[in-house]
Amino acid sequence: MSRRKRTPIGGPGRNISPRAVELWRQCREMVQRGCSEDDRSVRDLAGELHRELGLRPWHPLVVDVAADGEAPDYLPPSNQRDWLTVIEIRGRLEEVA
Repeated sequence: MSRRKRTPIGGPGRNISPRAVELWRQCREMVQRGCSEDDRSVRDLAGELHRELGLRPWHPLVVDVAADGEAPDYLPPSNQRDWLTVIEIRGRLEEVA
């Protein structure tokens, strides 16, 4: 019996859609206008962006990480990988937007 090797074609944030870029721009504009990142409207928009990027519920929101940041030391290694994934996605969003 032969086994096929499967190549993953997707995953969180692999393909950043134009809608995701637009949601990211809207989030940034709201914060630049003086809205707090904890404001309900920003959180709702960040949640839409989270879903658009295909991130899982345990991934941090893109607005909660810094593009040049690091995963917190107190997180277990599996959560640090999730955090680093979102940091990389945020960096790509900032390049595009």
